[in-house]
Amino acid sequence: LWLKEYAKKTTREEEELEFETIEMELTISSFGLSSDRDGVGATADAELKRVTGFGLRRRESTTLNKDIEYSLGVEYFRNFSVTDEFSVSGINLEGRVYVRIEALSEWVNTKAYIGVGQAFFSGSHGLIMKFGLEFPFVTNGFMALGAIYSVEEEVEWDSDANYVGSSEFGGAGLDLTLGYRF
Repeated sequence: LWLKEYAKKTTREEEELEFETIEMELTISSFGLSSDRDGVGATADAELKRVTGFGLRRRESTTLNKDIEYSLGVEYFRNFSVTDEFSVSGINLEGRVYVRIEALSEWVNTKAYIGVGQAFFSGSHGLIMKFGLEFPFVTNGFMALGAIYSVEEEVEWDSDANYVGSSEFGGAGLDLTLGYRF
């Protein structure tokens, strides 16, 4: 109830400042961020290939230019690997700018986006950058396909006698996101 009243108040205040639409988005993502953990002795090396993210974004558009939108969001991400060699969890705070691609508007309402965020994970932190394309997907839904880059940072892993205690996490990868606006 409090969130609904806050959203109504905020929406009214923003409309007075020339903002036309304010929407919230729920997202689920798969990021291609990776890490390698060296094995000790005869133990084979372990490899992490992706993490999963769950997010909430506030998206706005203005009367100044209807082809440009902005969003601020927070994402919780972690790995759901079948092994226990990695334990990554963190939060990404991100801002994005979306631009409608006019040449594709007759075929599908495609938007290009670029985002920059700061991720805090497993005792470390790093800059995350994303860019790609967003497509409509069902009513009020969307799908985004893009690239992600996170500055590689040294992460201390859970203690395991078969593996080294730390390795770098991050790098470049693909970003697949499904979302719903309300």
